[in-house]
Amino acid sequence: MSAYANGVAERLVLSIRNEFLNHVIAINEDHLRRLMRAYVDYYNKDRCHLSLERDSPFGREVQKKPSDSIKVISISKLSGLQHRYQWQKTA
Repeated sequence: MSAYANGVAERLVLSIRNEFLNHVIAINEDHLRRLMRAYVDYYNKDRCHLSLERDSPFGREVQKKPSDSIKVISISKLSGLQHRYQWQKTA
C-alpha cells in the first residue's frame, strides 16, 4: 500500500469516528454493519467535501431558489446526526 493511500484511509476512519461512531452505540456486529452502510451512503451522496469544491463523491444537484415563496427544509440523515437541506414550495 502506498503512503498516499494510508493517509486517505486514516482521514476516512477519523471522519467516521468523529462524525458518527462517537455519537451512537452499536448493539452488535450486525447493527454496526447497518450503521456503517448508512454512513457510507451519507458520505458518498450527501456530505460536502472541501476537496471536491463542496460537492459529494457521487455528485449533488445544485438547487437554485426558484421563487420567494420557497422555504428551506431539513432532511434528517443518520437518525438526525446529520441533515441535508433543500428548497420546498410553501402551501
